[in-house]
Amino acid sequence: MCATLLIGGGGRAGSASAQMSAGRFGAQSVLERTRPDYDPIGLRLGTFTILPSLDANTGYDSNVRALQSPVLDDLIFTLRPAVVARSNWSRNAVTVRASSDIQRFVDRPVENAEQYQIGADGRFDIGSRTHLVADARVGRLIEARGSTGDTALDGEPVNFMDYHFGTGADHDFGPLRPAPASRSTNSAMAIAKPRAGARSTTASAITARSSATSSSRCPSRLPPACSFAAPSIRPITSTNLPGRAAISTSYSALTGIAFGVTPLLYGSIGIGYFAQTYREPSLDGTNGLNYSAAITWNPTLLATASFTLNRALQRAPSPTLGAITTTTGTLIADYELRRNLIVGATAGYSRNLYGLIDRTQTQMTGSARATYLFSRLISSTLRLDYL
Repeated sequence: MCATLLIGGGGRAGSASAQMSAGRFGAQSVLERTRPDYDPIGLRLGTFTILPSLDANTGYDSNVRALQSPVLDDLIFTLRPAVVARSNWSRNAVTVRASSDIQRFVDRPVENAEQYQIGADGRFDIGSRTHLVADARVGRLIEARGSTGDTALDGEPVNFMDYHFGTGADHDFGPLRPAPASRSTNSAMAIAKPRAGARSTTASAITARSSATSSSRCPSRLPPACSFAAPSIRPITSTNLPGRAAISTSYSALTGIAFGVTPLLYGSIGIGYFAQTYREPSLDGTNGLNYSAAITWNPTLLATASFTLNRALQRAPSPTLGAITTTTGTLIADYELRRNLIVGATAGYSRNLYGLIDRTQTQMTGSARATYLFSRLISSTLRLDYL
């Protein structure tokens, strides 16, 4: 059994996190609800609103590398500067984000790490119902300790470069029962590369994928509100396996519904199929059921409970492992004790089945947290995590 205990508190100035939209069904959870007395206003710069933030955290980790042995503890200092710029135009929209995550360990500097990410997304309105969308990002990230990508057990954390670009288009045909309400296509590419000199079995990989989606909506005037999504297909994911004359190709298809019984209960459910095959005959492929569910329940204005369940195929950190079938489930509860005091808890479960080796990895996670909002500029969070 591997346990990680983390206790920390931090202050945040000028939070860049904007309140999430309530969604198509007009529902609001505890964390999504606007708080006019505590939400940051931001800085106006021409037609843009700038939201800078700085998160400073001090924590203790009882098992830094999330291993059964050796168990190493340490104090951790984390600094997370970020800035978001959002346009205030009547038509079209652009959002630019930049963030960094700097970690420093007191006794084990080999665990020190820096991550950064910068990206943008935009929407171009061709008409009142037709939009073109695009998003792009680039970042230098690390594999979290205890994750499937954490292969550097005796060295520095594995880091990789992540590149993403996506494009899409959608058109709303109105409240039609059978007719498609939207169509979109997108493509993306990610390149993962381990740090030079790092002792890791993680292989460099280039992954390309494309997808096409469509959906049909029930009339919005008929309760309960719902929408139906035709299969979302990702047909191409090819990865060169270094050291082998093998190429793996995977695809997945997912279809489902989004529903809103009332603003108190809403979510989405999907089901599909995934498969991965190898050109090399000696390697066994992977296939199975693909599903996804996300349900949110607001029993009162002050409480929210949400549940997610997913099963999908993910890229392995090493070509010797094969594709990984991952099943995850998460239960989250948040309660607003006061307008400026929010408490919450999370319980999670994950199970990873490795395609080319006889290994099953199971993880249990949990956390308890409390956030106090002092003003628009400053908040503090106390958090306890278990892995």
